[in-house]
Amino acid sequence: MVRLLTALFLIAGVFPLAISASAEIAQAADQPPPGIGIRLVDVPVATADDPRARAYIIDHVAPGTVIKRRVQVSNGTDTTSRISMYPAAAEIRGGTFTGADGRTKNELSSWISLKPRSPVLGPQKRTFVNVSITVPSQASRGERYGVVWAEMTSTPEDGGVTR
Repeated sequence: MVRLLTALFLIAGVFPLAISASAEIAQAADQPPPGIGIRLVDVPVATADDPRARAYIIDHVAPGTVIKRRVQVSNGTDTTSRISMYPAAAEIRGGTFTGADGRTKNELSSWISLKPRSPVLGPQKRTFVNVSITVPSQASRGERYGVVWAEMTSTPEDGGVTR
């Protein structure tokens, strides 16, 4: 089975909050990037002058706050594909955001909802996915890290094998 993965990285804290998209997938060219891509779309007016705001959702949030953003997901392949979107844990390792393997959960990933979760995109097409981060009213202070994965798995060929 061949899986193509791309990610929107998240850093969140009750009081600091951020979401990140790496530069190589955060392109806004007319043609979607090869494979699948994901990028932040909305930048709040309050952080428009902060260059990090184009790659991260950066905010200081109180418990009970809901953060809503949109991401653009693209299919730069030559086939129609279902893109599986899901949140997972992440960490900062050696100064770099690193998404956890698979669907590893953490506190932040449990606060994230995505709509739609499985968009179907034709070749060279894009769509928007709504990302909501609902910080529980009882959340404690501190930074939390997470990632939103966009994953595409090939369709089964004759004989039921995926690549």
